Amino acid sequence: MKHLFFLAAILQSTSLFAQVPDHIENKNYSPEKGLVMTEDKPSERFSVPEWKKASQIPLPSCTKGTRVWRLLHKSKIEATATKDQNLPVKGGFSRFHAVGQSALNAFKGTGVLDLSSWESGVPARDYRVQKHVFSVEQENKSVVPFTFSLEIWNPKAVDWESPLVLNIVFLGEPISLTFPVRLHSDGKTVRVSSPEAKRFTFLQPSNMGTFAKLMTLCNHKSLASFVDLSLDLQFEPTCK
Repeated sequence: MKHLFFLAAILQSTSLFAQVPDHIENKNYSPEKGLVMTEDKPSERFSVPEWKKASQIPLPSCTKGTRVWRLLHKSKIEATATKDQNLPVKGGFSRFHAVGQSALNAFKGTGVLDLSSWESGVPARDYRVQKHVFSVEQENKSVVPFTFSLEIWNPKAVDWESPLVLNIVFLGEPISLTFPVRLHSDGKTVRVSSPEAKRFTFLQPSNMGTFAKLMTLCNHKSLASFVDLSLDLQFEPTCK
């Protein structure tokens, strides 16, 4: 535990997230204790009304020379975490919403993601992550706003590639990620998928204390400070 608070002090003094180790050792790990498989569901006091409000983003108006696109429900935002150095934990978010606009060779969009919708198949683990990593029980923490853009938009092509630049605000910190993506148009929808995951270091000074609590509750030897994100997004035009 001392190791974790010493690391937090370093981060607070430098604000350089690159100094966060890939794997944080749990000094309180006890092999005799075993895994803890129970956890209360997080309070929805803030998360439910905040998502209801955030998800009601109106579609932009259709104008000459501009197409408006909405994200289909079959889209996926998934992440793989790592515990005990090399054991993957795969999951995804079931609630997110985005709209985009295209004009000529440009595509830009905005969206929101509900951190309280994280699911990995083990409810107790998901509840801990939602509470102690995402802080969904705190006001204005559970919804992540984001913007995105495709540097190459080629509406006449069937298949092409482009960098996708994603800008998010996570726990109050602005973060930018660039995904190499593949695009496929079937004439009705456009699919945007990342062939390789993008690493995102979520551990920051503001959640070091709760992360230490998570490690103690889970009783893992170590937990990674990052997740590997992947995208599989499908858009359909709303302007005929």
